[in-house]
Amino acid sequence: MKKLAFLLIFQLLWCGLAQAFFLTVIQDEGKGFALKGKETFWLLFRSEPFQGIIYDLKAPRAYVILPDGKKEPVALRRTKIFDHARGEKRYAWVAHYLPAQKGDHFLILETEPTLVPGLNEVWQEYVKVPFHISYGRAWEKTLSLPAEIVFLSQPYGLEEGALLRGKVLLQGKPMPRALVQVVPYHGHYLSPKDLPRNAFGEIEASRMYQSALTAENGAFAVTLPRAGWWLISARLPFGNYKIGELTYPLFLRASTWIYVFPRFKLPENAPRLEAEPYK
Repeated sequence: MKKLAFLLIFQLLWCGLAQAFFLTVIQDEGKGFALKGKETFWLLFRSEPFQGIIYDLKAPRAYVILPDGKKEPVALRRTKIFDHARGEKRYAWVAHYLPAQKGDHFLILETEPTLVPGLNEVWQEYVKVPFHISYGRAWEKTLSLPAEIVFLSQPYGLEEGALLRGKVLLQGKPMPRALVQVVPYHGHYLSPKDLPRNAFGEIEASRMYQSALTAENGAFAVTLPRAGWWLISARLPFGNYKIGELTYPLFLRASTWIYVFPRFKLPENAPRLEAEPYK
């Protein structure tokens, strides 16, 4: 009976949060930075980032775009992550890359079209993750992805409360009134009883997934209020996709993962800068 109740709750949550089915990218050590000549790693998995529900992920296409615009392949190694919601392990991947240049790089991940259960929609994801090595300012570059978030402000080295500006493009053209979602990744599983609720005691998705619409030129600005990894993602209609005899609406998702640091605190013993008395 308890198991049935959990399944019913989970199905209700899935219907309400189905758009939370995201390719998740976490770089534990670098957090948006890397070192020339030192291998860096990313954990890739499919999840509902806020609640920490894990799904199987087929290997995406993975490559790095260098500061000069060239592409380099990225090796993937399969691993598993335990999904606490259903008590079983899920397939995930570790991407590893050895940087040989300084400057702004981008890890790019592309998925195959995937049927999303509960929505009867097909999604194809294009994930763009910036990482910075020593110096450079190529973060504003457009990479000509089919669906892309282009940065209008520096996307690394951000602190709590930072404002991130960007623009959503579909086949290189700005997308007006595109829905942009902003989601924190906690790194823990939250059971339904732990999720945010509204004043009436109901689970409130709007407190987990902040949303905004792009302006006529495709631009948006979002605030990242606390430390940790954040997902920014736009869902863009792109015709239909046929699976067998059935046809489903196709959506491209342009996404990025950004790390936000805690606010820098001055050391208590840092000497003050003071001038001699003057008038």
